[in-house]
Amino acid sequence: MKKLISTQWIDNFLSPEEYSEIMELSNTTQFLLPWEYADRYGDSKNPDPTINFNWRAWRGCRRSPNLVNYLDIGDKIGELFDCDVGRLEYFEHPVENFPDYVPNPPQHIDARFDFSGVLYLDHGAEGLGTTVGDQYVEWKPNRLVTFDAHTMHNPHMGGTNRIVLTFFSYKKKF
Repeated sequence: MKKLISTQWIDNFLSPEEYSEIMELSNTTQFLLPWEYADRYGDSKNPDPTINFNWRAWRGCRRSPNLVNYLDIGDKIGELFDCDVGRLEYFEHPVENFPDYVPNPPQHIDARFDFSGVLYLDHGAEGLGTTVGDQYVEWKPNRLVTFDAHTMHNPHMGGTNRIVLTFFSYKKKF
């Protein structure tokens, strides 16, 4: 089994059939506004930082419901990287909310998790990749980017719609 040491990416992560399924769902899935997501998952009224998803920080963005029990990609990631995927969601930076390219968005960590990543979809463009630490990983459809969740990182967005499939996971408990 592969263990994460640093930022990694895998091109053509999904088979054409799997990728087609993920793309089709991305075109039909429900996207929640930040406060709708917080209300659904019970953290909007909870000040506990271990429960709060910091939904206020992603103003203007939208996220799908958690699809971890619906999509097999979570199992594939878990087996490959020896982790338990807890959240698997589409994340959108809609062009109407981000009409101009943002050259240096603030970085953040995914504090509640151990291991994170994104799968780039057809909803994006060159220049809309991800910076992890000081390393930029360019946008390419069907590229899986993985990293330690406690490493500072940020998406690049603006000027066009950007939708990725994100995952957040924990180290396996033996």
